[in-house]
Order: sequence, then structure tokens, then C-alpha cells
Amino acid sequence: MKKLHTLIRAAIMLLALLSVSTQTSAQTASGKVQIYYKASDGKPVEFNFSEIDKIEHDNSNINVYTTTSMGNPFVMSGVWDIDRVVFQVEDLYTSYAVSETNCFMMDGAQAKFPMKLTWDDEGRFRIMRNTNVDLTKITWTSGVSKIRFYKATHTTGQIQLNDPNWNNLGSDNLQDWNGGAGVLETTLTQDAIDCITGVKTDTWSETAFIIQGSDLTVTKIELIP
Repeated sequence: MKKLHTLIRAAIMLLALLSVSTQTSAQTASGKVQIYYKASDGKPVEFNFSEIDKIEHDNSNINVYTTTSMGNPFVMSGVWDIDRVVFQVEDLYTSYAVSETNCFMMDGAQAKFPMKLTWDDEGRFRIMRNTNVDLTKITWTSGVSKIRFYKATHTTGQIQLNDPNWNNLGSDNLQDWNGGAGVLETTLTQDAIDCITGVKTDTWSETAFIIQGSDLTVTKIELIP
């Protein structure tokens, strides 16, 4: 069934790449993608990317952003010169908006964003490991996978990432004291990943993380494998 879902998602992305559109569209992908581009002699040239961050396209160009491109796309002009696109991926979606699915207040109510963080239950919540996206089925890598917090830029303060037993998992990067940042993120340690997969638990709930902090207004949370 997973293989079928992967093929369906790959087909959807392929159609998106080659469809006629007057606007730029973007899709996040992971794994490997091979794009065969017709060179001037008519023979296809293969471009391989092992880590795809984003692919954009319009009627003229395909822009491929890789995790090592420092925000600068590899531009392939002439959409209609694309010979074929081959995907070899586990899952086309590399970011999971857990704020929309897996976040719950301490009393069990669905968390609603934007939310101003506090050190009490008014602005403190849990990220659950398998409600509604089953995070335990996803492959996570220590030092590579990330948790990303989107925030209102005019708000200042800090975010504390805790395990289910309230131990701080390391939140050095989750601070903004001048209000200029729109995104705060930190890479996941093995301890954090163990909380997602259920190796480490509070023994009574499906809590992966407890999030609390001061004053920052969080608008969205993503987990990136």
C-alpha cells in the first residue's frame, strides 16, 4: 500500500511539473530525482539530485533547490525540453505540519495557532507522536532531522523543547530577542528522536514533546525528517 501511495504521489508531482501554468508552483520532495533534459543535440542529459528541498516551475523554467544550494536554484530553462522525470523516493513529503494535526493543549483540547507561548498551561502544549500523523512510521536521523517553529516577527522570547518527562532537549537555537526572525529551528538529537518513536515515554501518554516558552507567538510547527 505504501508503494502505491508513493507512486501516486510521484505521478501527481510529475503532472505538476509538466502542466501548463501561469503561476509558479512548488513541491517539497526527498530522496532522489533524475531529470533528463534534452540538450542542443537532442540527446537527454541526466541531472541527479540526492537531496531535494524544493522544485518550482512555470511555463519557462524549472528551478531545483537542493539542501546544499544555499537558497540558489539550479535553473533548467525550457520546461518543454524536459525529456522525463524519474523519482526514487520513500515519501515525496519531507515536512509535516504537526501544528495542524498533532498538537494538543495540556487539557487534551486541540491546540490552535497562532499561539503566544507561556510557562503555564495557557500557552503550553504537547506534540503527540501518532495523532493524527503517525510520526513513528517516519525515518528520523539524528543531527539531520529538524523541528521548525514559524513565529510572528514582531514577537520576542524563547521556545523550550522538552521530552515527555519535562527534560529540556536543547533549545539554544529557539530564541529571538529582537523580533527579527520569522523561523526558529533546531536539529533533532537521538534523545529527541527517541521521544518521537516511543523509545522514551512518560509511560501513560503518546506525548513526543512538550512545548512551552515566553512571549513568542508561534504560527506553525513543522517536523522535517
